[in-house]
Amino acid sequence: MSTVGLVLGHDMDDKFVGMLSGQEQYRQAAADAIKSELSQILDYGVWSPVSRIPRGIRVIPSKMFLVIKYGSEGEYSRHKARLVAGGHREYIDPSVDTSSPTVRFETLLIVLSIAAHKKYKLRIADVGGAYLEAHLSRDDIYVRLEPQVSELLAKIDPSYRKFMDDKGQIIVKLKKALYGLKEASMEWYQHLISILKKAGFTVSSCDSAMVYKFLDNGDICIIVLHVDDILVVGPESSVVDFIKLIQSQFKKITVDEDGKVHQYLGLLITSNQDGSITLTQPGYVQEVIQSFGLSPDMVSDMPYTQKLFEVDRTTQVSRPEEFRSLVMKLQYLTRTRPDLKLPVAFLSTRSANPTEEDHAKLRKVACYVNGTQGLGMVLNGDSMNLMFGRCIICCSWRCQESYWSMPQIRKAECTNPCRVQEAKSCDCEQYRSGDGSFIDWYEGSRMDSCSASRTWL
Repeated sequence: MSTVGLVLGHDMDDKFVGMLSGQEQYRQAAADAIKSELSQILDYGVWSPVSRIPRGIRVIPSKMFLVIKYGSEGEYSRHKARLVAGGHREYIDPSVDTSSPTVRFETLLIVLSIAAHKKYKLRIADVGGAYLEAHLSRDDIYVRLEPQVSELLAKIDPSYRKFMDDKGQIIVKLKKALYGLKEASMEWYQHLISILKKAGFTVSSCDSAMVYKFLDNGDICIIVLHVDDILVVGPESSVVDFIKLIQSQFKKITVDEDGKVHQYLGLLITSNQDGSITLTQPGYVQEVIQSFGLSPDMVSDMPYTQKLFEVDRTTQVSRPEEFRSLVMKLQYLTRTRPDLKLPVAFLSTRSANPTEEDHAKLRKVACYVNGTQGLGMVLNGDSMNLMFGRCIICCSWRCQESYWSMPQIRKAECTNPCRVQEAKSCDCEQYRSGDGSFIDWYEGSRMDSCSASRTWL
């Protein structure tokens, strides 16, 4: 059997099939992608081949997979191969935290609102082979390469052939992180953060996947991290400096074009002429429409009627699991479609025992989506007033003065207090001594009780 699998579909709904069907359908594209992956590993110095294994060492397996990448609009992007270590066979102390943070969607909204408010530049960078950049903190991880991968590797670098065993396998000792290792994401995150800290950036205390740096003129440069996908916003000069920084640190960097449309985490981020930013999910919208089997003419002007909350408990649907799946798909879409929040939230409560009437209501929501595919979430300068119930500098209640005039801030009186707590004064002087932390405004449920409601968060 082949050791190479094929992954089809979007990142959120990938499907694995065998290599034979993959080779028959994508023969040359698959071969080129696998060769590129192995060449990249050799170029990064990820491992060294060994002929002997220390006693007591567990050798973990590996497999090669091929993924077909799609853009945010569902269009074909490229084939990409990935060698994955069998981390399920790796022993690591259970007390060791191997997790790494990824950006929270709320944080991303805040950062993009800041960019819209200040008319900041926005760029997105992707670090190719990110995990392969990070050195391992351990030196006892050995990986077995399957015969087919070993043969391809020996063709690229003939010196590896002498390390083949009787089964045609090669065993390597890892020096850098490899996808599939339990600690791989943590090692990459720590490596990236160490580089950013040396460049003067500070990690946010409320979201470790966001770092920032205040500039001499009072502006700010903000970096948002999601594994190897990096979003940077700030004045043009600071964005250019950051791009130069990561290009000098990593071997393979892809930076999107300096335009008005950007793709990030399945979102289409569009910078409008008036400075506002629109978030849409066109590729995912098409996936939702296909899931419901809707034709182009099956549209609705409204997502629900006055009978939304009326419940008929007499006609149960025959496939409740399908109803739950469709509801979950629409829940994910509400990230950029707050107009769907109410009907989807109610229909979620009907997931345990859905009826035919519930299914009809759900389908009406889908028809509304089908007829309003161009809608999305718009962020502009006014979005700041909707999001922040607190000063984003010192985390006290909303202040008359705010980050935007930070160099002049000393002590300001709050003018828009929360309904549930008396207004407090705001002392942003702590940022002068570096004791503060950026965007400490987020404190879970306490944010929801602020007078500036954010139902779509």
